[in-house]
Amino acid sequence: MARASLGLLLLFLGRSFGRGCWDSETFAAPKQSHSEWLAELKSWREGHSKRYQADAYKDPTLTWTRTSYVQPQIHLYDRFLFDGSWTPERYLDDLEHRYGGIDSVLIWPTYTNIGIDDRNQFDYFRAVPGGLKALTNLTASFHKRKVKVLWAYNPWDQATRDEGRHWDVLATLLKATGGDGFNGDTMTTIPLEFWEAGANRNFTFALEPEGGGVPCDDDFSSAGWTPLGWGYFGQKRADRMTMKYDYEPGVDKMKWLDPRGRHLTHVCDRWSKSRAAAIQLAFFNGDGYESWENIWGLYNQLTDRDAELLRRSATLLRWAGQRNLSHDFDEWVPHAPEATDASKGIFASRFEKAKEALWFLVNKGKEDAEIKVRIPEPYLAEGFEIFDLYHGKKVSPETEGVVELGIEASGISALLATQEPPRALLERMRKLSSTRLAEFSDLWHVLPQKMDPRPSSKIFDSSSPPPEMVLRLVVPRGDASAC
Repeated sequence: MARASLGLLLLFLGRSFGRGCWDSETFAAPKQSHSEWLAELKSWREGHSKRYQADAYKDPTLTWTRTSYVQPQIHLYDRFLFDGSWTPERYLDDLEHRYGGIDSVLIWPTYTNIGIDDRNQFDYFRAVPGGLKALTNLTASFHKRKVKVLWAYNPWDQATRDEGRHWDVLATLLKATGGDGFNGDTMTTIPLEFWEAGANRNFTFALEPEGGGVPCDDDFSSAGWTPLGWGYFGQKRADRMTMKYDYEPGVDKMKWLDPRGRHLTHVCDRWSKSRAAAIQLAFFNGDGYESWENIWGLYNQLTDRDAELLRRSATLLRWAGQRNLSHDFDEWVPHAPEATDASKGIFASRFEKAKEALWFLVNKGKEDAEIKVRIPEPYLAEGFEIFDLYHGKKVSPETEGVVELGIEASGISALLATQEPPRALLERMRKLSSTRLAEFSDLWHVLPQKMDPRPSSKIFDSSSPPPEMVLRLVVPRGDASAC
């Protein structure tokens, strides 16, 4: 069994680390003409997709990955999830109330506990109150609320109890509990063996590398079996924890690699007190967001304003996902020139599908701003209507097909050209946007922590130990006289 662990470690190191690993996961905004920049991006896609087979997108059981927009990581010792008994409804109700709910959840029982004994990472799943049966029931409770369940996978778990090849153990446990996938902690890419382990059990599941999926070399074949990923789309500040973002939003490489944009990245920035920039960046790309708050026991809760921004962006993204506009599109044009004005801090992506066009816009500026969007000629034809989705209202183009949009500071907006008005979404967004984001507090609160009073352990008489205690005789090496 030791050979199995050593082999996995070498496989992981060989495929997930090396020169060029953890490179930028985004393309920079255009510095030259937009048409030249877009042509370069398309040329990059063609050159890097030769071994990309998109196997995961051929499996209908994994279509949910394209619309799993909000995903928190949650520790199985979180007291909103377990406080003497399992309380998934309490946990989900809290997230629904604060920021509109989630689409998937990443459950994590291992670090910071692993290493205190020889239990391996899978033993920690088995060790939760109620064991694997409880995890099966917990998973069913999440599924009842339409929330998919991913497990944490720690490839660096190499010095604990060895029970064989990690991909086989993980696939077996996921199938036994009804899990939907796993997140590969610290992994830039995930080896094919994990995908095949599910296929061999007639149980395909989603693979999500923390490093996003951008490989250590130019071989993007692993993108074909990793439909999800995390995205660290900024640069670490001096504190090595919080992120700094470019003023002009970057373009998600992994989403761009697939011509239909079916890969979904969860933009992650867990330590920052302000989450607005990361939420905007996810929205611009039609991506998801990692709404992680309990960070191994340190609680970094979203501010009220960020929570409301996430609620509104997720509402628009979920609608677009159901409409196959933010994925499975015909065309995606990042930094769409007709809806971008860098001087005002406004940047836009355009998604087109079956005679519809959708613009996702962000205002990176610190002031409210207005932009005049020039609607392309095809969408001004008879039968088309233009809607300001964010404010839930129809807008009428002025001269030369121009519509005017107002966007709050550090806010978002969305514009739709269609022949089929989304009436339910319009009503929903009209209610949400009736209160300005500026009216929600952006004050970050620290969660006070205190030790629970615990009485000292009872001191027992060593001459009369408890009956379950076993006396072990330790013999110094080489001391035969002690035998």
